[in-house]
Amino acid sequence: MRRVLRFFLWGLVVVVALGGALFGYFVYSPAPEVPRLSGKLTEGTIGVGGLERTYLTYVPQGLARGAPLVVVMHGSGQNSAQMRKATGYGFERLADERGFAVVYPDGYEGYWNACNIAGDYSANKLNIDDVRFLVGIVDKLISEIGVDPGRVFAIGISRGGHMAFRLALESPSRFRAVTAVSASVPTPENFKCRPVGQGTSSVMIMNGTKDPINPFDGGEVKLFGLLRRSKVRSSRT
Repeated sequence: MRRVLRFFLWGLVVVVALGGALFGYFVYSPAPEVPRLSGKLTEGTIGVGGLERTYLTYVPQGLARGAPLVVVMHGSGQNSAQMRKATGYGFERLADERGFAVVYPDGYEGYWNACNIAGDYSANKLNIDDVRFLVGIVDKLISEIGVDPGRVFAIGISRGGHMAFRLALESPSRFRAVTAVSASVPTPENFKCRPVGQGTSSVMIMNGTKDPINPFDGGEVKLFGLLRRSKVRSSRT
């Protein structure tokens, strides 16, 4: 009994320490300075599957028609505004320098319905059609600001990276290339996406060999052994 109690107390200490460290990191880490940008950030909405979905769009001043579009997808539990800050407004800086538009979509209740079967969040359980949502945003921006339909790219981190895989598999004709950061393809028994037969997207995977959540060599996605999600394949395969 004493051993069980000791184990419980040590576990509680570890959880409190980790929680305090994370709290300190997010509270005391200085927010990135908002750069001087040429263009304008706008809020947008689109109706998909009976839901009103939201997103943010950044368009540099004087952007020519036929410019590329980059779709930037946040990680689990985040939103478009947080993704802008998390990247230090880097995509908007590059957009000013290189001449392209950026869109930050919002996942359903902070999550994306990607290729994994496992997952108890609403986007997964309700089978939210995020491919239709993201393609709808792209089509809308092609019409509104004249971006090039042949130069649409997507990048996502963590859950957003998993969503990038789904876009490459199920909408390759719309997305020329995607990048998945800190995300790996689910294992076969945990895979629900249905690749289409036409078109191909180039895919770049950016994973860390020491990532404590997304295992580089494959296995179970987990956080400190407490939050357990799906199993994924090795980054090499």
